[in-house]
Amino acid sequence: MEHLRLEEVTEDIILKWRDVIKDALRHGFNVAFAMEHLKKIVFAYFGQPGCKLLQYIDSKISTLEAEVNDWKKKRAVIYEESKMCINAAENFIGVPVSTGLFP
Repeated sequence: MEHLRLEEVTEDIILKWRDVIKDALRHGFNVAFAMEHLKKIVFAYFGQPGCKLLQYIDSKISTLEAEVNDWKKKRAVIYEESKMCINAAENFIGVPVSTGLFP
């Protein structure tokens, strides 16, 4: 247990540790702390897939946020370069081009 990393833990190892701790408890040894630590390891073991999925999702979110920011910058540049024309075009959306010709 001392040098084993969480990624190396298997269900078989967890069951072996549990059996050893239960045997020690049956023989009167004060090893409740070991069972509590084993519970933490079990939670971590079963939490690994969730952690990996969250890291993947966070990575995707970061990538998408960077892409959104890039598109926003491009949009701002296009808008600034064509602001007058875009505003004029917006005045004619959904109306005849004769709108505003006569007061």
